[in-house]
Amino acid sequence: MAYIGWSVQDEAGAQAVAERVAAYGLSVSRAQPEECAERRVEGFYWFKDPSGFRHELSWGQFHTVAAFHPGRAISGFRTAEQGLGHVVLAVQDLDEGDRFYRDVLGFHASDIVRDGPLVAHFYHINGRHHSLAISALPTREVAFLHLMIEVNALDDVGTAHDICLQREIPITTTLGKHSNDHMVSFYMYTPSGFRLEYGWGGLDVDHDLWIPRTYDKPSSWGHRRQHAELTALKLDEPAQG
Repeated sequence: MAYIGWSVQDEAGAQAVAERVAAYGLSVSRAQPEECAERRVEGFYWFKDPSGFRHELSWGQFHTVAAFHPGRAISGFRTAEQGLGHVVLAVQDLDEGDRFYRDVLGFHASDIVRDGPLVAHFYHINGRHHSLAISALPTREVAFLHLMIEVNALDDVGTAHDICLQREIPITTTLGKHSNDHMVSFYMYTPSGFRLEYGWGGLDVDHDLWIPRTYDKPSSWGHRRQHAELTALKLDEPAQG
């Protein structure tokens, strides 16, 4: 994974976050014009978090009208104000990660899952239940656990599931429903070596009314893990503080 991108309303907002990151003790860089042109944004700051993941704070995203053409008939993806989807990371220190994402980046707590040794924190920054979740592996290895994209219809999930079975694409977690965001989904293993969650029906969050909860398991039903030989995508570089 090259980077995680966060869209900020304007340059002033991005600069304010970048200054908090710098005050935390992390190195922050402003992108060069050629880098901005590659991302198709007016500008961005980038830094590596305490576990070594690269994050980019961008503003002024360029838009191309009717640029996306799906490869097959589909209802569409739930993006717009909710962004691409969500990412889940394994961090070195869960407590430090929680402090960094909430106190420094300004993310809001959605809820926590505590299921035996598994502890995961979920955060929202817009109407999506969570755009980021973090956990910690027993080995304390840093890893990109999965990316989630959400479609507009349950039938699209079923069709994708059938295609994976037909083409023998490894399904690493069976069809199921998450307990916290109510997402009905399954997980597949991509050719790039990471897990992709493909889902429908995720909860919306009203930050002013939302009350974080703690759940005793991540899923209400299903989501049985398989293909244990397919490991998470580890971060190539060591963490930098």
